[in-house]
Amino acid sequence: MSGLSRNFLIGLAQLIFVAVVLFVTLATVKMLEKSQGSAVPINVDLAEHGILSVSVMQPPEFSYTPVLELNGAMQSTSNVSLAAQVNGKVVAVGAGFRPGGEVDKGDLLFQLERADYELALEAANAEIASAESSLAQLESEAVLAVQEWRDLYPDEVIPDLAAKRPQIAAAEAALDSAISAKNQAALSLQRTRVLAPANMLIETTHLSVGQFVASGQVVGVGLPLDGLEINAPISEAELTIISPIQGRDVLLSNGVDRPPVKGTIVRQAAGLNSTTRLGAVYVAPDDPNSFPIGAFVDVLIEGNEEPNAYSIPKSALSERGLVWVVSHGRLVSRRVIQIGETDDALIVRRFHTGEGLVVLPPVDVAAGTEVTIRGAKS
Repeated sequence: MSGLSRNFLIGLAQLIFVAVVLFVTLATVKMLEKSQGSAVPINVDLAEHGILSVSVMQPPEFSYTPVLELNGAMQSTSNVSLAAQVNGKVVAVGAGFRPGGEVDKGDLLFQLERADYELALEAANAEIASAESSLAQLESEAVLAVQEWRDLYPDEVIPDLAAKRPQIAAAEAALDSAISAKNQAALSLQRTRVLAPANMLIETTHLSVGQFVASGQVVGVGLPLDGLEINAPISEAELTIISPIQGRDVLLSNGVDRPPVKGTIVRQAAGLNSTTRLGAVYVAPDDPNSFPIGAFVDVLIEGNEEPNAYSIPKSALSERGLVWVVSHGRLVSRRVIQIGETDDALIVRRFHTGEGLVVLPPVDVAAGTEVTIRGAKS
């Protein structure tokens, strides 16, 4: 076969192939158009005349007592810097004055050497005795001076100086000063015993026998037990569930295998956090030693009984805490307050349901949309 004939056959074969592909493509397109033309869109939410249809329910009503489960952390509202008020060498340290130790109010934290302060007190007592002696001598001399003046000048008033009144006043002032010095010496001696100012846990200390401490030198930090509390964040909606808040009893636990600890809400935060939009409640445990500082604690708070609560399906709740109800044949939104939850339902406060709560709200609808209720009799 010549080259010309061979090329002719190859070209003819390519032409036939292209024709077949075009035929198959056109046939496929025709079939698809026919199929789409015969299909009828079905929208289960459209009634006969194009009005939206919805399924509704009347929520069951019952009495419900909500229980909030919050999470907080144990913290101390204050700490006390522990220091001596006088100088001295440490001669004893109390058994509880160690990191993690617990002391009661009045317990000995540490003792300073007393000798110098005892000597100062003795010196102050001696000064008082001397001042008392000088005052007594001046008073005796004044009596004699007054008597002599009356004998010599019976018709004249004795001058203050002759009656030794200025001298007596100075001696009385010296006695008062000596008494003040004695009180100061006694107080300094008393302050060599440094006592716990309150019931507290010792957070830190770095003190040992033989160490010299100066007046005002901080040697430890204590955490008052009455300042230990749990800070638990809470939402604004949750706050309404347990109002009034202060004085409400709670149960506390932190996952440890032991019975819950009782506590009391002592106060709430003045406002909401500007970032989280959460408030806070502060809980004082009945036993402040129940949880270590910084421990996470579960807080269970029983709210007030709600005699007319509703149980609604979770599907009924749209964004922003809204549900839809049918009222006079149209959709109306209702804001609900959630007070509890189960696996498949929300517990909310009673609200006006109209002709029924929409079980599954339609997407992108507006208040006032006309609807029909599925299954309703004409």
